[in-house]
Amino acid sequence: MKSGKMKIWRNYLLLETKKGMRFIPFFAVSIAIIAGAVVLATSVFLAVMSSRGSLTRAQIGIVTTDRAITVTPGGNAAESTAESAAENSPETAPESGSAPKDTRPSAMTSLAVRLVSQMDSVKTLASFSFVKQKEAEAGLADGSLDAVIYISADTYDNINNGTNTPVLIRLGAGAAGLEKDLFASLVSAGVRIIRTVEGAVYAPMAAGQTYTLVTDPGTIGDRIFDLFLKTAMNREALWNKVSVSAFGSLTGSAFYLVSAVTAALFLFGVGFSSFYTSEERSVLRLLARSGPSVTALETARLLAVFFSCLVFGTFLLLGTDLASAAAAGSPLPEVLRAFPRSIPFLLAAAGLMASWIHLVNTFLPDQAAAFGMLLLVLLLFVVSGGLLPTAYLPDALRSVSSVSPVHLVQLLVSRILWPEASGSMNGALGWSAALSAALLIPAWIGGVRHD
Repeated sequence: MKSGKMKIWRNYLLLETKKGMRFIPFFAVSIAIIAGAVVLATSVFLAVMSSRGSLTRAQIGIVTTDRAITVTPGGNAAESTAESAAENSPETAPESGSAPKDTRPSAMTSLAVRLVSQMDSVKTLASFSFVKQKEAEAGLADGSLDAVIYISADTYDNINNGTNTPVLIRLGAGAAGLEKDLFASLVSAGVRIIRTVEGAVYAPMAAGQTYTLVTDPGTIGDRIFDLFLKTAMNREALWNKVSVSAFGSLTGSAFYLVSAVTAALFLFGVGFSSFYTSEERSVLRLLARSGPSVTALETARLLAVFFSCLVFGTFLLLGTDLASAAAAGSPLPEVLRAFPRSIPFLLAAAGLMASWIHLVNTFLPDQAAAFGMLLLVLLLFVVSGGLLPTAYLPDALRSVSSVSPVHLVQLLVSRILWPEASGSMNGALGWSAALSAALLIPAWIGGVRHD
């Protein structure tokens, strides 16, 4: 390109870039106005999702008495689910004389209850608390307690020394079916664990009565119990903790913050419809008569859109990153030092945005360009996981959404704001570059045909 044509091309690029930069302050004011509404709507939506998706924990009361409580066959046997009690001792009436009295649990019993109640598999389903007998009866009656466990104060010591003290469990009539079933499953699992440990401990003791053992059977039993206890205490080493969420590696609030930023970027692109009017195409043809070709001038216009999206995206994402860090109490200088690592993802997002804007405005008529692009953006957000995570979408939409501009920009934005949660994004960079090129090909062909 000759120097004269290059000067015209450069001046046109600077003029279009200046026009694009003028959108930024106006759109920043609009973003500030709708930010409150977006935050409010997101908070309400997340509250509804959380209330519908969470399981209410069963409230379990524990009553400790001076001796085990049992029931008569004609009493509350239908409400009892103590498997260990059923197998090891018949249900009999309480001892004659005074009724069992409330008492404080032994230290080991309290420790065992706290240990079990803090297990991940238990605390997500049930909440335990020590109560008095009268409180337990009242709780079962008014529904504040879903179940009550009656144990003697020395239950732990009895299990440890081989005394099978019965345990009575009463389920409230008003307990929800799901919570009741889950709690019953926990009880059944706990009984099986105790049976396994007891069986392993008592086996060498029984063998010692028939055979001569080198080591004392009690010592062998203590050793086996110690191995079981260490395995239970270190149970997390046996499993990999995997969190399954419709939001992927992000939290719900982080996901919708990413969606809000992505929506702002796409809505910012609606304003560029003024770059592609019939008057602008006439200007391109006039400049092409005495200067660069129409293709070169369209490239300058595309670069102007790219630079404008890059500047706006930088301010928007950097501001969001700093605000999130301030809310979390993170040092702001560290955020500023780490932000340059996001430049490749910013460039990819700006390039994809520019290609999308160029394609849509090439084919839409002047009168419907802005409104039509807004409708397309809303449609893409619905089918690409912008409003709802892709896990909630039908399989057909889920496969299409993976290569949509909205979904790819969401991935890039999430990598910029939460790099530790997004992992490697080389695939997103490659797909963004490929989709940008794919969008420009029909835009270029359509532009040539239109002119």
